[in-house]
Amino acid sequence: MLTVLIVAYLSTKLITKYLTPLERLKAATIRIADGDFSSRVNIDSRDEFEALADSFNEMTRRLRSQFDILSTMAEIDRHILSSLNADDIIETALSRLPSILFCDLISIAKIDPETYHVSDIHTRRTGQDTEIKTGPIKLNMQDVLDLLALQNDVIETSTDGKLSAYLQIFGDMDSWRFLIIPIVVNGTLSSMICLGYQAPNPIPPESRSAARNFGDRIAVALSNAAWEEKLYQQAHYDSLTGLPNRLVLNDRLAQELARAKRDGTQLAVFFIDLDRFKTVNDSLGHTAGDELLTLVSRIFVNCVRETDLVVRIGGDEFVIVITDLHNHHNPMSLVSSIAEKILASLNQTLVVAGHPMTFSASLGIAVFPSDADNAQDLLKNADAAMYHAKDEGRANFRFYSPELNAAALENIKLEQELRGAIAREELRVYYQPKVDLNRRIVGAEALVRWQHAEMGIISPAKFIPLAEQTGLIVEIGQWVLEQTCLWVKACHDRGLGPVRVSVNLSGIEFKRPELVDKVAEILSKTGVNPHFIELELTESVAIGDPKTCIERMHDLKSLGLSLSMDDFGTGFSSLSYLKELPLDVLKIDQSFVRHLESEESSRAIVKSILALANGLGMETVAEGIENDAQFEFLEQHQCHLFQGFLFSRPIPAEDFLKLLEVDSVKESLSKH
Repeated sequence: MLTVLIVAYLSTKLITKYLTPLERLKAATIRIADGDFSSRVNIDSRDEFEALADSFNEMTRRLRSQFDILSTMAEIDRHILSSLNADDIIETALSRLPSILFCDLISIAKIDPETYHVSDIHTRRTGQDTEIKTGPIKLNMQDVLDLLALQNDVIETSTDGKLSAYLQIFGDMDSWRFLIIPIVVNGTLSSMICLGYQAPNPIPPESRSAARNFGDRIAVALSNAAWEEKLYQQAHYDSLTGLPNRLVLNDRLAQELARAKRDGTQLAVFFIDLDRFKTVNDSLGHTAGDELLTLVSRIFVNCVRETDLVVRIGGDEFVIVITDLHNHHNPMSLVSSIAEKILASLNQTLVVAGHPMTFSASLGIAVFPSDADNAQDLLKNADAAMYHAKDEGRANFRFYSPELNAAALENIKLEQELRGAIAREELRVYYQPKVDLNRRIVGAEALVRWQHAEMGIISPAKFIPLAEQTGLIVEIGQWVLEQTCLWVKACHDRGLGPVRVSVNLSGIEFKRPELVDKVAEILSKTGVNPHFIELELTESVAIGDPKTCIERMHDLKSLGLSLSMDDFGTGFSSLSYLKELPLDVLKIDQSFVRHLESEESSRAIVKSILALANGLGMETVAEGIENDAQFEFLEQHQCHLFQGFLFSRPIPAEDFLKLLEVDSVKESLSKH
């Protein structure tokens, strides 16, 4: 019995010794099957069961690692599919990779593909928050070559090995080992991942392949994010200046208005238009215009605060939204000072296409809530205020007032009326006589007038700028030239003359490539002797491309016409240009003539112009003469022709014919 009991006891002990570990292994296997990879089997039997448990635990660890790797890969893949931005992708990698790759440090850095500077270094150590270093750190050429050569692999190194200049930013880590994974996006080295392992911990073998796998996935994610960012930039930012566009303006202005309404605060909208920007485009070309827009956009950004928004909405038009006015004791004073700062910053010499030039802008301001309570009306009212600033001489700013809307509506109506003025035969050509030293009529200047059916005579100062802005000046100019040619021919057919009549040619007309052909067509159609037709040009036509200007002037003169320069001395006068231009006449601007009696400087300028013209063999015409003293001064200094109210105002064609007939009778009597 004792033997039987001993055998039974020993059998039980032996069965327990073998069955208990097996039960633990079985239970752990079931938990793994249920997805619990944290399960461990603890067996301290110093035999094959303990070895089996250790193997089981290692298998569990590897399964857990593989599962975590696959899970993180899936998360990054979701980022790729959902097009999250690069910062989200980097944060996912920083938070998830250390635990599954068993590293003590992870760092992701951006690499400039042109300079190979490392910047925006995001680093996370075990148990610490993410640190960001902006850098930049310059990689040597060998480091760059190593990264490019191993773009499909990983680099294992230490602080005194490859990429040591970069690794030194982590501090004293002599005993650490690192894995560097190059990230190539669209064929360009764009970033790298660094995994750090502190001694004596070895680098797990699966970390190398997993790290490379993650590098490839992150490369795809960053590439996708970069593409999304590019599409966003193209849709929301101006490609030339880099400023936000109208889409951003609409969204941001709506947000700022909602906040201002909630907080009971104010905000201001600036509408800015560059003065005479079209002259730059027409004279120097669109490349120069683009260069100017880039320069002034930087000036605008530097003139406002970081909280303000600068937007290019198209062409040479910009909008600035001034926010957070409640933080200033005098909000309108702040708005005015910003506007003054913008105008003052523009008033400097800018070099555009190699030409030093000074530019200005007109600026309109509308304020919420006093001027409008919605984005559309704020922009409309700021625009109206800007046009008011232009009408008052440009290079200034104006606040919106309700009266401006009426003026803007009047301009819109006036433009529509002007488009049909020629068809309705409302335009008239008036002629202002030019006289010689004997005060005998020898010529005239053709001037367009608008006889509106309801509004009466509309001033040229009102509709000519509008015609230039809308391009209608080309059609009007051609009509005036044709009517003048017909009238001159009619005068000669009646035996009245010889009379040479000048017609103003705008800079817009002059720069049109079909100009010469169109003028030739009008001369041929009307049958006028071109010797009696003179085209008056402004100085601005010679800006930017004097060679083309001179060629076109020669082409016009080859038709038999005379050429004169109008308003000489008030624009971009250059003696180097003047001696090359094939001009017949210099016309002295009335701003100098008007002050001959009161300003010594005006007298000196006029005498210089007369001497210059006589030296170059050009005829001179002084305009704006209103009294005998002015006439006598000009007569004494050898001016050839005279024009002004002293002799006659601009008059209709039939009245001018009467003056010619009277002159003709006087001349006939004097001969007898």
